[in-house]
Amino acid sequence: MKRLFAIAVLLITSCFGLAFEFASAEPNISSSYSFVKGKGKLPSWEPYFNDHNNYVARDWNKDGRLDVMAFPSTHGQHCDGPCDLDDLHVTFYHSPFVFLSNADSSYTVKKVPGTKINNLTAEWSGDFIAKGPIILGNGYTAKANRALIIKGLKSTPGPKHAWHGSALADINNDGILDLTAFSSGTTIYLGNGKGGFYPGKRGKPGRGNSHPGHGYYKGETLGAISLHNGANDGTFLDLDGDGYPEMITGVTWKPSARTIVVAGNYAAVTVWQNKAGKSFPKIRRLPGLKPLESGGPAVRLVMLNGKDVIVWSECGDQCVESNIIRVYSTTGGKLRLKQKFETRGINKDLQGGVTRGQPPRLVDLNCDGHKDLATNHFRNYKGNLASQHGGIWLNKGNGTFRQLKTPIFANIPKSHLQGAVIPVYANADHLMDWIVIYEDGTFGTLVARGGRNGICSRVSLIDPNGGYQKWKARKKYVIEWNPGNAGTYVKIQLFRKGKHYRWITKKTRNDGKHAWRVPSNIANSAAYKVKITSTKNKKLTDSSDNNFTITK
Repeated sequence: MKRLFAIAVLLITSCFGLAFEFASAEPNISSSYSFVKGKGKLPSWEPYFNDHNNYVARDWNKDGRLDVMAFPSTHGQHCDGPCDLDDLHVTFYHSPFVFLSNADSSYTVKKVPGTKINNLTAEWSGDFIAKGPIILGNGYTAKANRALIIKGLKSTPGPKHAWHGSALADINNDGILDLTAFSSGTTIYLGNGKGGFYPGKRGKPGRGNSHPGHGYYKGETLGAISLHNGANDGTFLDLDGDGYPEMITGVTWKPSARTIVVAGNYAAVTVWQNKAGKSFPKIRRLPGLKPLESGGPAVRLVMLNGKDVIVWSECGDQCVESNIIRVYSTTGGKLRLKQKFETRGINKDLQGGVTRGQPPRLVDLNCDGHKDLATNHFRNYKGNLASQHGGIWLNKGNGTFRQLKTPIFANIPKSHLQGAVIPVYANADHLMDWIVIYEDGTFGTLVARGGRNGICSRVSLIDPNGGYQKWKARKKYVIEWNPGNAGTYVKIQLFRKGKHYRWITKKTRNDGKHAWRVPSNIANSAAYKVKITSTKNKKLTDSSDNNFTITK
């Protein structure tokens, strides 16, 4: 019989239920919680939520609290829509889910309508609290699938590809985000400026080296650029300062002889120079990891933490011996390894190995302004939620990480069960709370009681955040941000090509919104950003993640 799961999100006020407390050695991470029952019903814990860690947060319902969207992974025949039994692999379609916050700090869970997930999506590689577009590759079976483009609370179809990984970046420096697909190779879909992508040409049998390395899939489209570079996942970062971001990729599982020649062996990392968004010659290869009998390890996720590159590797769905994170600095335009550590758990699982750590989420958990790593484990770090603090890796302030030792979940309700924890802000006090997913079919809300906690939520610009946005002179737009801990007033600047261009306002109330009519005499440019700063503390500031365009 399938086990159902439960959710709990950490609550600040004890009037909603009992408090659960543990003496914490981390002054800015609470271990004292209150419980509130959640609303709605999710499918079974296994296989929907016991595997992977694919969550992204945003305030979708505009109530000042974080909501969470989940992209579950399924392994088996579990359809909430038609199943394709003729596929070479088992094919199953299911919807993403969203946890929407309520005024009492509970969460209501709902399906996200629109394009469905086939098996699993690519891992989200951006910040856990997402400000820009949310777009993920979809499915990794013996067929091509449409990417998921999240527009509000709806999933819409993107390019069709045999996805493994995906990344968003402005490849050709035109001010518009492009979408890259990784799966034993790379193909790049150029953004069309309307939130979508030019589809490119359909793949054909026998394309040879022009195909991105994984063979022919019916219906698959290939973008403006296709590379046979052995990439299982990747990211983009401008290393040479020319405005065109270099591509950084990791090698797939069981690399072919050709992949080994082109990009190296197991989990090797390669840097490819961006030649004006038109070609990507190889400029450097970094060593991989020790091969395992299972055919791994493989790079599963490549992500950015500021100017650092984080590479997460595993050795396959049935293999748990190797869950390694490598952290690279990019000082001077070159990748240099500065930390390497294991994220696996230490509990014996049903297959006789250790528990597999899932891909990490980047989020500031202890209110120090540095992004930490939050990961869940298959069957938890030591087999239950009480041990899941072992999946928290705190940033030391220099981009390297240390594992949390304090058992902050030891005294939460039903801590003896398996489950998953997801960081959120469940109410407007901006303390870091958690969603906790249980295996037994119950769910509720737990919120941090505070204590020695500081205000964790920092001022954060929401819109404009760049990528697809194009503003027009003389029109009025609303600048939006999360007020966080910025105080009563903020100031807002417009930057162009990285330099202050003009004041939008030198003082406005920190209420999260400011209407601005674009002046008629503004210069045409695709290199604008907005910056918001507290008037009381200039260190409390945030800017658009990507450039946006303003034209007359």
